[in-house]
Amino acid sequence: MLLTYTESNQREIRSALIRELGFVPPNVVIKGWYSFLLEDYLRPYWPRHFGGRIEGILLDSSNPHYRNGRTIPGRASELDGQLNPACFLTGSRRRAHSTFLSKLAREIDEQSGGLATERLGTMFSCVLIDEVQDLVGWDYEILARIVERTGIACYCVGDFRQTVYSTSPARKGPRSSEEKLARFLELGFQHEQIVDSWRSAQEICDVSDLVFQSSGRYPPTRSLTEYREPDHGNHCGVFAVADEDLADYVAAFRPTILRDSARADTSFAAGCEVVNIGEAKGRTFDRSLIVPTAKVRRFFGGDIATFDADETEKARNKLYVAVTRARFSVAVALGDGAGIPGVGRWTPGG
Repeated sequence: MLLTYTESNQREIRSALIRELGFVPPNVVIKGWYSFLLEDYLRPYWPRHFGGRIEGILLDSSNPHYRNGRTIPGRASELDGQLNPACFLTGSRRRAHSTFLSKLAREIDEQSGGLATERLGTMFSCVLIDEVQDLVGWDYEILARIVERTGIACYCVGDFRQTVYSTSPARKGPRSSEEKLARFLELGFQHEQIVDSWRSAQEICDVSDLVFQSSGRYPPTRSLTEYREPDHGNHCGVFAVADEDLADYVAAFRPTILRDSARADTSFAAGCEVVNIGEAKGRTFDRSLIVPTAKVRRFFGGDIATFDADETEKARNKLYVAVTRARFSVAVALGDGAGIPGVGRWTPGG
């Protein structure tokens, strides 16, 4: 079984299997993390305790039980020593809150005597969790049950530099990269740090390394790609493009446009695919063009420590994701050019 959080990465995994094998093998199950919890933990065992059926999942952007900074009465996870459906479900529609989905799965498994986890052990011999940096809090309780109570071989793959989303806004840890890695080690995982990229050319890898260089936490990335695109084969690497040259660049290379949010101006990119950076995580493009925020402009202007004072690493992580999506070339809309090594200046005819 292959598990991952985002729908885009589920599609990428299916596409990769089809490229390699020509099909998705019938003994390979690909699921999203929420679908896994709903289908393999909740639905089989919820009716036994509470009756009815959980129809689906409500994706929460924040804790659904807080209003104006206060906890809504009657929403505690337990009442009189029993699970409280009002904490986990959305009333008559019977959808489960994504914020507490892993917690509910853990509680249901506990009340069923571990039957859900035992059932997994009879269905799968191996589980591989991709984009594992997205897991937080109660997700690790589910992971612990799989590791400690089944004979399933478990492999987790992730890059903490790409932590843009998380499965739950709840405050329960682990949440930071350091806490997550420590929890994996507590569970008996062996940590292997991989520095190889099978996606991007070395010129792109070198610039992506600068995003976290000031933190000193990651070794240099080594590209294992040897290909060059037949068309525009000499246009490889990272390039600054002046505002007045953007239309010409788009016409010449048709890059995928990566933006921080829908508020970014992409009027110069008519006919190109435009993708929010968070939604691009897990995807691969031949060429990309980043529409920078003010802080990203400062980074490419030479201030590689501009993210160091941030309370979270979300902005730095989003830049890293944006830079590492392309195979051949990454362009950045920079009116004043770049001030960091490895970024050339593109001009029409150049």
